Amino acid sequence: MPAVSEIAKTETTLVFTGTNFFTADFDLFATLDGIKADSIVVDSANKVTATWTKGVPVIKTASKPVLSFQTTQAAKGALAHYAIMNKDVTNALTISSSSQSLQCSFAGGCPFLINAAGLASKMKSKPDQNYVTICGNKCEFSDAESSAQQAVCKLPYLSTSKSISSFKIQQSTNLYSGKYVFTGSEDYAKNLFDKNNMNYNEDTRAPCHAGMEFREGYVGILSKVRFFLGDKHDMTKYAKITKFQGSADGTSYTDLFTFDENVHTGWNYHEWKEAE
Repeated sequence: MPAVSEIAKTETTLVFTGTNFFTADFDLFATLDGIKADSIVVDSANKVTATWTKGVPVIKTASKPVLSFQTTQAAKGALAHYAIMNKDVTNALTISSSSQSLQCSFAGGCPFLINAAGLASKMKSKPDQNYVTICGNKCEFSDAESSAQQAVCKLPYLSTSKSISSFKIQQSTNLYSGKYVFTGSEDYAKNLFDKNNMNYNEDTRAPCHAGMEFREGYVGILSKVRFFLGDKHDMTKYAKITKFQGSADGTSYTDLFTFDENVHTGWNYHEWKEAE
């Protein structure tokens, strides 16, 4: 029977030392406070290393991790051996710092940083239970921007009388500014937004672009975009080439999405599930 006599903890790993660890024909699983390790390696019959890429999860009180060996041999059935655990692990939450004097749009989306080892693992595992609130609203955890040392969440939009009356933060409104960006004729750019599907324009420049600025002083939140392609268009010139981009300054642009191989004649749609 596997048995653990010592546990060494680093920022991202628990190293188990003991006896009778299975080295073949078994899959390994390790959990701490119910949070499964991202990877686990049998170093020898006396040593196993479990790794949490977002940090060893923080826990409120000392707790015994679970280490199990489950057979991969079908003839033996669903056989699992749980290591005898003689040691506890302590990993209390310690916040060294967090974002200060953070300024963001009423629309939210700015990263809020919390420097605390292992907090990201906790927030990622059960986001409905472990989260940060800003002004009473949930700050959405960002897996892509978090690390073992730092948990990152995206600020929620802030609904106040000011943001509603001045920026229509919770209302749909026409944000057309009448200002366009383009490589060809300005009339071509205007045609993209005139709701008339009969106009057909071409721009032979490579690359070419056309777009529109939001009204000055307003917040623009994109949740869905739709675009119409006529039957005269060659779809191979769009798939995996044409992009929708956004910019806060008109100079540096960020890709929002790229047309994929499903682009087709008629109306095409794209929805954003999270703020970008």
